[in-house]
Amino acid sequence: MTMWMINCILLMVGAVVATLGISFYAGNKEVSGKFRFYIFFYGICSAIWCISYGFIGITDDFAACEIIRKVGILGIDAFLVTEVFFGVAMAGIKRKTAAMIRTGMVFLSILDYVVFAHDHLDIYIRHSAWTTWQANPEYDFNRAFHGVYCAISFLVLFTLGIVWGKNNPLKRFRRFLSMFFGANFLMLFISLPDTLLPAFGMSAVPMSGLGGATCALVMWYGATQLSSFDIRMGNLRDKLFDFLEAGVIVFDVEQKITMINPYSRKLAGREPWDGYQLSDFFDLDLDIKEAMFEKAAKGIYTTRLWDKEKKKAYSVRMKSVEDDYGEVFCYMCIFMDVTEEVEAATKLQIASQAKSRFLAQMSHEIRTPINAVLGMNEMILRESKEEEILEYSESIDSAGKTLLSLINSILDFSKIEDGKMDIIPVRYDTASFINDLINSVSQRAEAKGLALWIEVDETLPCAMIGDDVRFSQVIVNLLTNAVKYTEKGSVTLTLKAKERDEEKVHILVAVKDTGIGIKEKDICRLFESFERLDEVRNRNIEGTGLGITIIKNLLDMMGSRLCVESHYGEGSTFSFTITQKIADATPVGDYEKRLKDSMRQRKPEDLLLALDARILLVDDNDMNLKVAKNLLKLCGIKPDMVSSGEQAIEAMREHMYDIVFLDHMMPGLDGIETLHKMREENLIPETTVMIALTANAVVGAREKYLEEGFADYLSKPIELRQLIHILQSYLPKEALVQQESAREEKERKDQTIVPEQSIQESEILEFGPESFPELLPQDDPGEVPKIPEQEASEDVPEPPAEEAWEDVMEFPAEEMAGEEKREYVYGIERLQAEGIHTEEGLKYCAGDEALYFEMLNEFAAACSEKAREMEQFYQKQDWHGYEVLVHAAKSNTRMLGAFALSERARMMEEAAKQEDPAAIENGHREMLTQYEKLAETIRLAQLA
Repeated sequence: MTMWMINCILLMVGAVVATLGISFYAGNKEVSGKFRFYIFFYGICSAIWCISYGFIGITDDFAACEIIRKVGILGIDAFLVTEVFFGVAMAGIKRKTAAMIRTGMVFLSILDYVVFAHDHLDIYIRHSAWTTWQANPEYDFNRAFHGVYCAISFLVLFTLGIVWGKNNPLKRFRRFLSMFFGANFLMLFISLPDTLLPAFGMSAVPMSGLGGATCALVMWYGATQLSSFDIRMGNLRDKLFDFLEAGVIVFDVEQKITMINPYSRKLAGREPWDGYQLSDFFDLDLDIKEAMFEKAAKGIYTTRLWDKEKKKAYSVRMKSVEDDYGEVFCYMCIFMDVTEEVEAATKLQIASQAKSRFLAQMSHEIRTPINAVLGMNEMILRESKEEEILEYSESIDSAGKTLLSLINSILDFSKIEDGKMDIIPVRYDTASFINDLINSVSQRAEAKGLALWIEVDETLPCAMIGDDVRFSQVIVNLLTNAVKYTEKGSVTLTLKAKERDEEKVHILVAVKDTGIGIKEKDICRLFESFERLDEVRNRNIEGTGLGITIIKNLLDMMGSRLCVESHYGEGSTFSFTITQKIADATPVGDYEKRLKDSMRQRKPEDLLLALDARILLVDDNDMNLKVAKNLLKLCGIKPDMVSSGEQAIEAMREHMYDIVFLDHMMPGLDGIETLHKMREENLIPETTVMIALTANAVVGAREKYLEEGFADYLSKPIELRQLIHILQSYLPKEALVQQESAREEKERKDQTIVPEQSIQESEILEFGPESFPELLPQDDPGEVPKIPEQEASEDVPEPPAEEAWEDVMEFPAEEMAGEEKREYVYGIERLQAEGIHTEEGLKYCAGDEALYFEMLNEFAAACSEKAREMEQFYQKQDWHGYEVLVHAAKSNTRMLGAFALSERARMMEEAAKQEDPAAIENGHREMLTQYEKLAETIRLAQLA
């Protein structure tokens, strides 16, 4: 029974050491290959040794025992070879000596196997259910040879161990060495029962395999626990866990903390008598904790948390760890102290904001006197006749404009650095875009005697969607540089469609000059900020060295990049490819002809008169009401205006209207609710048309409003062309006076005399003198209209000539005096420098600069109150009221041309509509900051 147990132990131990050797080799790929190899062979060889002699004990077939014995001897010889090879590697002896020892050991092992594995060397006998053996006296030489072989192996191994200990004074090596020697001596002792007993004629007890397994276990222990051989994750894991200057927390699937490192324990400030909670480490609510685990289950979740005392900030990374079946079995959280980084970032942000405020203020402080100088200088250029004075004045004009250009470049660079430069896609006309590019540099090119060539692909779409301001800025900067660095020859601008589909077009833009060129070695320096190339040669050319840097950054933001080809002394070509969406796929053709056609489209043929039309405007936004009123005034219409659904219902009870323009988003009753209530009270006659006003003109909007009962909708900000289309479509024919009969109607009214007052005077009193500029005094007054003598006055002018009426329709605003006009120009320049699309704002005001600036002033005056109301709704978490306010802000800012802020307001409106507090919290402060900054920009523009 005892012998049977020994055989079972041999089999089990053999399986264990084989598993350890294989798992170490497979699981420690970061360890040097030779050490993995040695541990692997220790396990495999000792396993073969143990298992072979274990099977001999339980096998009753002696022929099979002979075969198994040969396998076992192979394991013994391979084991001893592994030991000697390992000893050579660890001893650090010379390469030549090591090679000789290894070669000799391999030779002896092969010889030993041939001699000791000979057939019939052992005589097998069966005791009960156990097989053992005795020595065959005929093969004593073979047995003696094997004993000498083993002795030589152990002697070599002992010698290598002494050298190893001498060359490695480290305590861990000495400890392992003592264990190594102890294991080998134990193996010799354990091997006596199956080596000496047969020599004395007794049956063998197969114990030697256990000695080999003991050596293998010692090797595995030294490799995994004592860090004796190499640096690897297995022997570093625990050290790293304690060493890290970062907290490590491990949670189970029930979100309970199961493991923390010393760093985390120190942060908790107490011993884990009752277990730890995440709240012991950080200041956080239960909702945040749940969100962390939820997001960590989907991937790496990163956040920033403060400690319980809110004195230190920690960057926290959390992730779920999955098993082989893809199921979460724990969560790992790692956090680091980033208090210094947060403080540094805060200081940098404060410094950046201070820099931005300083640059903006300095820009204003510099631009204001420069604008004044340029304005006064313009008067000199216009009025002076002295050639010398004009020459001085032109120099002032050139230097002043150069200074303004430099200031704008610095401001643009500052905005890009601060991440405040936004790409705002809008629809724009291709022909107008190209014409503006040409106008921007044609005068400067002509002054230098340069030819300016424009090559435009006639297949380009006639209208596109993109940030035309930034797109134009890039091309103008390239054209300006080309003119600046070209003394003779030409500058060529090429715009060509490379690829296109139904939605977008890829445009190749190239600016080629015959200027001084760039040295090949200098091209890489071209994109460095404040870097100017060939300074000696170009010292007389003004510039900051920021132009190309700004171009590169703008192109990066628009998904493009600048390519440069240059030959020094011959010229340069700058090119890039940019993608724009297609708004109108009609080919632009001859852009000059298309530009003239579009100018004609703005002439009075498209306008109409509807002096008798009855219109009701309903909008809670004063700016929208004022703009709509002025646009309607161009058609001779004086609308009634109310600011709420309730007031609209009262107005409908008292008056009849041809058209009611009803805003959708209003506090109290919104537009749809107001319409339904009017229908319930039968307040809408069959002749009255209800038109929805909305800033959310998305796909499907018309169908939605038709379904609710509206006849149509008009998108905000209101454009004159769209308004006229609505009026032509829905006003009764008797209320319309078409353009061809407008003059006749006007003349008829001019000549009609009524008691006490003429029609002309009544119109002036009704609509205001600004509505009919043709009725104001002209440069060449003639006869006055027929008015009763008691009413006649020298202040009443003659009716204008026929051409005057056309002028009125084309230019709805009064012609401004030179000084007032100049103030508007300077104010617009200021707004454009701050990223405001003034051309779009003017479009919504029908080109009336006075009205546009009136809208700007109203916005700036109401800004503080609107911001306060938004903050109140935000604090109360009244998301419906908040939605109404940001909806109005979206419309107002877009009407002014502040597209970036309008887009921010749109995002906040969507968040409020979804009642998403987290999204609102993320954007609320930034929106208010931009809102108030726009107001400040408008105030500065009024001062410019």
